[in-house]
Amino acid sequence: MAENTGRDKNFHEKFESASKELNGNGIYDVESLKFRSMSYYGYTDLLKQLKLLKVEKAKGNYQGMAWKITEENGHSILIVEHETGLEILYVVGAIASVTDLIWKVASLWNRGRLRHFPEFERFEMERRRFGKNDLLIEESISSFETVMFQHLLNMYERLNERVSLLESKTYYNL
Repeated sequence: MAENTGRDKNFHEKFESASKELNGNGIYDVESLKFRSMSYYGYTDLLKQLKLLKVEKAKGNYQGMAWKITEENGHSILIVEHETGLEILYVVGAIASVTDLIWKVASLWNRGRLRHFPEFERFEMERRRFGKNDLLIEESISSFETVMFQHLLNMYERLNERVSLLESKTYYNL
């Protein structure tokens, strides 16, 4: 295992909490999207706009206030408020409805942020995940569409892996 910094250990703990809360299989199943913003006003507006979804306080250590957002089919993501912006935690490879939840939260967040601070049309985004060597990977992202496309590619890759596994089991059982 590679040596982690104190910051990496904090993220490790956060990703472990998120994996448990979202029924993942460990930290490698979890990704984080961080929307950097100066606003601290948008969180209560965002939660009010999510009233059609189930919103409850999340259990675990997230280095900020965290809520679990669940849609009618039981699929969930986490949102975490930080003084530097909003973070969304989700399980990679989860079904498409999670993609819809991420899109909905990000759209509402951006709309609310623009209402309070119209001078800031764009905001910085970061994608965070743990690599196989147990080190935190952080990438700047230029657009939310890029994130969603990458998420769909990850889902496709995991589905292919599962199909290959099922095919090999079926082949050997013949």
